[in-house]
Amino acid sequence: MYTASLKKIKVWDVTTFEKISEIPAHNGAVTCVKAASNGQMIFATAGDLNDKCVHIWDMVTFTNMSTLVGHQGQVRALEFSKDGNYLFSAGQGGMLVWDLRNTKTPLEKIERQ
Repeated sequence: MYTASLKKIKVWDVTTFEKISEIPAHNGAVTCVKAASNGQMIFATAGDLNDKCVHIWDMVTFTNMSTLVGHQGQVRALEFSKDGNYLFSAGQGGMLVWDLRNTKTPLEKIERQ
């Protein structure tokens, strides 16, 4: 289980409720955390206006695998595709679609109407 705080992610053992790790994740507040639901061992975190990015983390080593940059403001929601190959990040200005096999630029930007 993951909880977010100012600049950090805390990882908890759900059976003992003990903290496993504390990860420095963002430059500001962590606005959301989402784990892949397809069995991949990754999770994503999003940052506030101070950060404006999404980080992809290895769930075993707690290392940052990738930083996704492209939002104009705070990122407010994250969702993985069912196959785990894509990440949808939404926030101020709209939604970005990321191909996690090539994270240099968003695959698509859907402007907020």
